[in-house]
Amino acid sequence: ENINIPESNSHYKAENGYLYSKDGTELIYVVPTKTKINISSEVEIIRNLSIGCEKITELIIPDNVKVIEKDAFYYTSIKQVEFPEGLTTIGEAAFQCKLEGTIVIPSTVTSIGKNAFTKNASNNMNLTKIINKTGKSFDWKAITTGPSDATFETGIIENWYGNIEVVKE
Repeated sequence: ENINIPESNSHYKAENGYLYSKDGTELIYVVPTKTKINISSEVEIIRNLSIGCEKITELIIPDNVKVIEKDAFYYTSIKQVEFPEGLTTIGEAAFQCKLEGTIVIPSTVTSIGKNAFTKNASNNMNLTKIINKTGKSFDWKAITTGPSDATFETGIIENWYGNIEVVKE
């Protein structure tokens, strides 16, 4: 499935089922038939609601990405994600996925939105560990939707669907 944008369009361009800003620095939309997401290396911002499809299981985020906006990955089956050093922002509810095991928050991240890694019966149920390389405290309760206060750099986030350990490397 492709997206057809005339070359004369001054705002957008399309390549292989991906819709980008004309300059290529923003990913705006991916057709929902993809199973593997391989974002252009020019992209710096992954926009709100750009990727949503349960078929997606593999994700490669290029090194240039600085911002992942709110709800960027919604209703996907992504199980693993590697964030590039240089990433600064992970938006609210950015990963409504099936993340499992461990995720690593790069040292460059300064902001993580509410419910970015919600852990419930539908999302990220097998997420067990977060490696926090930032040296900063975050409100992990708000980030993972836990039941009790969890503002710290490292510690245990209580969650009805299984606790999440936050460690530093």
